[in-house]
Amino acid sequence: MEHSPKKLLVEICDELGLTFEGQDWGIINSDPSRFAEFIDYYESREMDKRQAYQVFELVLASMNDAMLEGRDIRTEILTFRNAHGRDFPEQVEYWSKLANHEEFPIATVLR
Repeated sequence: MEHSPKKLLVEICDELGLTFEGQDWGIINSDPSRFAEFIDYYESREMDKRQAYQVFELVLASMNDAMLEGRDIRTEILTFRNAHGRDFPEQVEYWSKLANHEEFPIATVLR
């Protein structure tokens, strides 16, 4: 039986203690102090493709916010991109093309 996208997202919210939002879920739930935890979750859980897409965005948004805090996590970003960028190349492309580098410093690293 196929689950609805909402139900799939609610499952992740329950497991990670996050807030359900129907739009921009990964950006809204971004937490720079938890990006490593989110990477571990992404790498260790068997997820529906729709769930994986959302967690992928959550990882990138959290890494971007960590950079905004002044943390040098370029190595972690490149490691994640090199290991998983093929999973959702459209996400990598989207984040890498964000023009405002002050607000989205991850863009320059993903290029």
